[in-house]
Amino acid sequence: MTEAQIEDCDQCLNRRRGTDDLERICTIKGKNTDFDDKCTDFDQDSSVVVGVQDKVNAIRPNKKRAEIAQLFIWAVMVIQIISTASSYFQLQLLNAINTNEEVTDVMIASNDDREQLVAITYLAVLFISMFAFILWFRRAYYNLSMRTRCVYGEGWAAGGWFVPIMNLVRPYRIMMELSTKTTHLINIKTSNVAENNTFLIGLWWTLWIIGNVVGKVLTRANPNSETIEGLLQSTRIDIGLSAFFIPLSIVTVLMIQSYAKKEEMLCELETVH
Repeated sequence: MTEAQIEDCDQCLNRRRGTDDLERICTIKGKNTDFDDKCTDFDQDSSVVVGVQDKVNAIRPNKKRAEIAQLFIWAVMVIQIISTASSYFQLQLLNAINTNEEVTDVMIASNDDREQLVAITYLAVLFISMFAFILWFRRAYYNLSMRTRCVYGEGWAAGGWFVPIMNLVRPYRIMMELSTKTTHLINIKTSNVAENNTFLIGLWWTLWIIGNVVGKVLTRANPNSETIEGLLQSTRIDIGLSAFFIPLSIVTVLMIQSYAKKEEMLCELETVH
């Protein structure tokens, strides 16, 4: 296929999203993409931005979104530390009850109120942080798609988190693509070679998968939280998971910072050129 034909395919409603295999780019069954002239089945997608300058103008600022995502992830980490301390106090109280030490109703009520407040606050901030991260993540992928061919459609940067099975790999692949292709675009425009260090991305995704899988397994393994023993076990699990997700928060912030710097550097290079 010629460059002109590839550009037409990228603007056609019949294109297959989520592939950079030019032989499979058309969704029309049996369509032969090896032709000399303009495709007779071309159907213009009006939502596609065309033209180099138009694509540059279509790039949207993402620095503020990166900062907001980092802020709320730090907030999640702080609450995780508070949650770990709160769970420790609950563990002490439960051990006291279990050994028949004197524990008043006021102490129990105070513990329950504290735990409930921490849990509600944590869930609220966690939800906001996830929303902020996905907003940043999607815009980063949209901006990359304005600069070069991407493997997936922009919507997968958000939707890929919610599709079962697929959410085990797609966000990771998109983040790797963001880092690799942005680094390549920077190196094209400058003699100061940027390194594509993907260690943080791999560590981030490993911690995310392990934390979620282990959390689900441990929670299901301890269904009885009505007894003292059950409460003791679930509290220990809470302490362990909170302690595990603290480094995940740190790694996630470092990863966002790393990519945000690359994205800003690329924007500056595009302005110069």
